[in-house]
Amino acid sequence: MSRKNNRTYKRNKRNCVYTYVVHHKRQDLLMTTQEFRKQIGKYLGTKIREFGFKGSGFNYIMDSESFVFTIGLQANRYGGSFCVELGVHPKEITNNGFEDLDFNKLKYYNCEFRTRLAKEGNGDRWWNYTDSESKNFEIIDDVIFYISKYAIPIINGFKNDTGLLEKVKISDIKNRFIPIPDFKGGLTPMTTDIRLAWALAVIIEKSNPKKSLEFAKYALKHDKSPSTFFGTKDLKRIIEYYQDSFEKDLPIKEMDNEKSSFWTKITDRFRK
Repeated sequence: MSRKNNRTYKRNKRNCVYTYVVHHKRQDLLMTTQEFRKQIGKYLGTKIREFGFKGSGFNYIMDSESFVFTIGLQANRYGGSFCVELGVHPKEITNNGFEDLDFNKLKYYNCEFRTRLAKEGNGDRWWNYTDSESKNFEIIDDVIFYISKYAIPIINGFKNDTGLLEKVKISDIKNRFIPIPDFKGGLTPMTTDIRLAWALAVIIEKSNPKKSLEFAKYALKHDKSPSTFFGTKDLKRIIEYYQDSFEKDLPIKEMDNEKSSFWTKITDRFRK
């Protein structure tokens, strides 16, 4: 692979033909991402802190009793645009598989649940900034509107009902790839159904140990590489600790793809 004139060339080994992908770089833009952040940073920070966040620049954080919430602006790697990420992290999860988490310094990409702000059904929303300060301030006003309309209801939903995740069922885990892309009033689990089952088992262990055991059994049963998954030790611990307190073999029901999932139902709740 080689790179020239903003193009990445890939060689096809079979016929030695080179193809290229043009990277979308804003040729009309003089302002860099760093300059844009410096220009709008104070204005953006003032507006976001009115919602109760702390932070500066492109990263903001809000603490609560059971969750940490984050807002972050993710810049296009080629400059000229950005999207807004919302992260929600349950405090029961203290390690993400790579490192112990500092709840005072979380970024959106550290959070167990996250989503990009957008109008429902319209995919990701990307804002194109300009060389004009006044226009860029108008863009930030639109970002604040999106945070108010799409992020704050989610945050309030989790703050007002700390047991919200206890309502998730096994069928929601299996179906998560179907409803969640349309769940613009909600969140996306970081990775697989196994990771989600592990996270839920850990999150609700103290408040609902029987259901935690059900999630742990599901994850351990379906994990094809338990030796490489960092959460396996938690799953085994939960099963060993609670197994004798409940039924010996909790049933793991087959999924019904036709049933409305937790993630779909909760969308309407947040939008009311």
